[in-house]
Amino acid sequence: MILAYLTLPPGKTRADGPFRIVLMPHGGPEARDDASYDWLAQAVACAGYAVLQPNFRGSAGYGSDFRDAGYGEFGGKMVLDVIDGATKLIEEGIGASDGHCAMGWSYGGYSALMTALLDADRTKCAISINGVTDPFELIYTGPVSLAYWEQYLGDIYKTPKDQKSAITPRDRVSEYRAPLLLIHGKEDTTVTYYQSSMFARSAPRAELVAIEGDDHGLFNSASRKK
Repeated sequence: MILAYLTLPPGKTRADGPFRIVLMPHGGPEARDDASYDWLAQAVACAGYAVLQPNFRGSAGYGSDFRDAGYGEFGGKMVLDVIDGATKLIEEGIGASDGHCAMGWSYGGYSALMTALLDADRTKCAISINGVTDPFELIYTGPVSLAYWEQYLGDIYKTPKDQKSAITPRDRVSEYRAPLLLIHGKEDTTVTYYQSSMFARSAPRAELVAIEGDDHGLFNSASRKK
């Protein structure tokens, strides 16, 4: 069972559906969404969309077995859990069946890009904010230890190259059919700006918006407004 948070447009109920869906997986990946205020989810819902924030396997807060179920599934079942959320909303009449968007931050941005690959027929756009496009490069440039990442990615020295490429959006740019938007703070030291800039350089369907003078959290209100 995957717990998820659903935010509907202001003044709307489930009976007013179906709504356009925006899937919004969290970052981390060992983190979680909760019922506290989320400015991005609120902004998207206010634009008329139904926002689904699933705490996919590997998330924190549900015990070690649930977290460990994400190990080795960085670009696999953790992403499929998010996609299953869209299917669930459609089955319940809440979500429109003719396509959705995926949008996320950090690992969530990576998940959004992978959703556009793994659910290509239904994903009409993907938005990555300070997102990961090459998780194996992040091992060497990010602040988190190699041991942590290998739990989710597997042994980086023994994993075959084709298996690495399968979960690396930057290696699969030619496969994207949906338009992509990448937003990235140029001072990001958690996931470097290079992750998005190099992806956008070779992805014909990607647009990159650089946020000057801001970091991984985009804490500046002007950055968030942009």
